[in-house]
Amino acid sequence: MQFYKILRQRKINEDTFCNLLDIQNYDYITGNNKNSFAIKYNPDTYNQLLDNNTIFKEYTSRAIQQLFVTNQKFLAMLNLSDFFNMKMVSCLFVEEVLVQKLLS
Repeated sequence: MQFYKILRQRKINEDTFCNLLDIQNYDYITGNNKNSFAIKYNPDTYNQLLDNNTIFKEYTSRAIQQLFVTNQKFLAMLNLSDFFNMKMVSCLFVEEVLVQKLLS
């Protein structure tokens, strides 16, 4: 199974961060928007990538941020799972209200 971290480069006028990923031979995929991309996620290799001073400096200077998926987008992806060649393995939905009730 492969995991991907969905990221977005906020500074769109600069070169894409993917150019640096190419130099590092790091596995990623891009979509229609050149500033949004998903990198193959493995905690060890991801940490090694960000431990590289040059990469980390560019990561912060280009304002890379992780994208979070809303419930509606997640459900849409599930409906298109065949198209994306995805298989749902496990999922846990927790409502904020329920969590607050359980914690109080």
